[in-house]
Amino acid sequence: MIYLYSGSGAGGFDLEDIRVSSAELSGLLKNTKVLLQANYGKKVCKLLDKFSFEIFSGTNYFNDDFFVLYAKISIQEYAKLKKTEFGKKHKTEFAAIARTITELGPFIRHIAIDYTIEPDIPLVKQPSLEITSSIVQQALEDARNLIQTSGATSAVDRVHTAFHGYLQAICKTNIITYERGDSVIDLFKAIKENHPKIKKDLSDPNINKIFRSMSAIIDSINQLRNNASVAHPNENLLPKAEAVFTINAITTLLHYLDEKLKKTPNKSLHTDQICRLKSGGKSGR
Repeated sequence: MIYLYSGSGAGGFDLEDIRVSSAELSGLLKNTKVLLQANYGKKVCKLLDKFSFEIFSGTNYFNDDFFVLYAKISIQEYAKLKKTEFGKKHKTEFAAIARTITELGPFIRHIAIDYTIEPDIPLVKQPSLEITSSIVQQALEDARNLIQTSGATSAVDRVHTAFHGYLQAICKTNIITYERGDSVIDLFKAIKENHPKIKKDLSDPNINKIFRSMSAIIDSINQLRNNASVAHPNENLLPKAEAVFTINAITTLLHYLDEKLKKTPNKSLHTDQICRLKSGGKSGR
């Protein structure tokens, strides 16, 4: 456990079942931020927003009565905070938070955070792709390593890159014209409109409906990669469950498309026959 603040009296505590209700907590924290900003500035408010705090009644060996501002975070984030001595760096600010909440509501003796070990969420097994390229294989290998060492959130960008490269490989294999800067949405649309097998199956209205939905899914995945993954210096990253959900969605698309298209014969083509390179073309984001 990381103690961010401890008031006077005996150290240590046990949490009791009684906690401030969600409605009361919301109002209390809202008013706390007003006073914190007025007295200490915005930086202290941001520290209060950094964690999903709850307020529990607490007790200790001496049967003292007090309350604890308490939050649980992922074990990865917990390890980072321990390493940087986050609590020591912000001791003064968290003392101000405890005083302000106590002024408005229950007596806060401790502010603390602890870690929660998230259960494993199963991942869809990566396919053995028949249509592929060196970038696709490298990105998938990177993703496998990142999932094992850093978690699913760190792997979202690499799986997205693998999918992007895979769609390019389909276009090259099937002589579907595209531009180097085309996004996954552009490539998927080109395949949908020009690949003979896909066009044939889209004659079924239900399959067509699924494909339209897949286009929307791919667009959302693209937005998540750009705005909630480590592809860019984003402040808010995907939580583990949502990261696994995103990776599984991409992997499922890889499974389907490769199974559907793998019997298409490869044709030996030069890149410049397929890829129209334009100076000042589309961004590769």
